[in-house]
Order: sequence, then structure tokens, then C-alpha cells
Amino acid sequence: MDKYLGRGAEIYLTRVGSRRWLSKEKQKSETSLRWTDLPYRTVIDEAREQGFYFHNVVFEIRIDGKPSPLGGALSRPNILSLSPIAARRLGDFGVARIIEHAISKFELVTDRSRGDTYRPPRAVLAQFSEHVFADKAADKAARVVTDRLRKYPRASIAIIHGNPYVHARIVDLDDSSAFAVLVTSTDRMMVIPQLRSSEPSFSRLLEYIHDNFGEATFVDAPKANA
Repeated sequence: MDKYLGRGAEIYLTRVGSRRWLSKEKQKSETSLRWTDLPYRTVIDEAREQGFYFHNVVFEIRIDGKPSPLGGALSRPNILSLSPIAARRLGDFGVARIIEHAISKFELVTDRSRGDTYRPPRAVLAQFSEHVFADKAADKAARVVTDRLRKYPRASIAIIHGNPYVHARIVDLDDSSAFAVLVTSTDRMMVIPQLRSSEPSFSRLLEYIHDNFGEATFVDAPKANA
């Protein structure tokens, strides 16, 4: 950041739009829109502690603690807007970071289906920041998962197994991409592509999982058959 702004620059968030789940059983969520005057690291730490994840933020950049004309907004998925002055000084930095993120996300969902060769699928593992599937009653936790999966739009959902673990099959009605979804622990969900899985369809499913089950990190999963 110093390369683009010089020393003494710090990012402050002035408006934050976020969301968190209130009740996994009743599938209730809370959205929040608040105005702040805090460094972005402080806001991020507070959001993690309270279980919020961001949808959009407005930021400004202060130099040695003083306001500057540098500012902008960032919203999901990867939509960046900047003030004219910030665009001149931050454009390369912001675009480079978004492109880097987009490439990483695209590589994650590329070339993972079984294909005509019937090779083993390359699954993706969703690792959640907390135990989102934990419940003293296993059948209740499983029901919450299956109910939320059934609300996935523009798709056909089949629940193969619902208790004590969840195994669902999802077919995207837009392009016939197919996936198996497995939940076998309280903080992990595995998404296994089938014969066909397009990059847009895979990305849409991972986005839905992140938005509807909790903040997740998506990584390569151990090889599995489904």
C-alpha cells in the first residue's frame, strides 16, 4: 500500500453493510448497516467476534490521521468504485487485487468435473470459521442443512441421506451441472462435482454456501468418490 499512498496512510471504514445468522434452527438472519469511524482491521475483528460477514463497505484513506480525498466503496462480488483522485492513485492496486482474487476463485472451480474420462472428481472443501452444523440433536442440525439446501434457486435438489450426516445431489437447471454435497462434521462441507460442472455453476453454488451457511474458506479437498 505504501507504494501507492506513501507512508502514514491508513484505511478507515465509514459505512459497513453486513449479515449474520441468528438462529440456525429457524434460519433467521440479521442484516446490519452501520456508520463507523474505525480502522478497517478493527472493524474486521469486531465482525468476526460477532459472527458478521461483509456485503459492502465504504472506505476513506487518511494520511497521518487526517482525512484525504482518497476513498471509495467495495461490494460483493468484486465490485470496486473509487473517487477520481483515488482512481488515479489506487486504480492499479485495487484492480490488481481484484484480478488476483478473481483468478484464484476461477482456478478453484476450473477443470474439476469427472468428464468423459470418468476420472476421480476434484472436490472442494468448505471450512467454516465456526461449528455451523453443531446441534445437540443431530437430526435437527441435519434438517436445517437440508432445508437450506432446498432453497438453492434454479436447481433440482435430492436429499440422498439426512441423518446423521447429510448427502445431497444438486443439478443446476441453467446448464445441467451436477454436484454432490456432503456434511460429515460440524464445521465442514464437501462439494463434489459430477460428470459436468461448469465454472459459473460451481462459483454460484459456492457463493450460496458462503452466504447461507456462514463465512467459509474454500480449499482443495482430499480425493473422494460420490
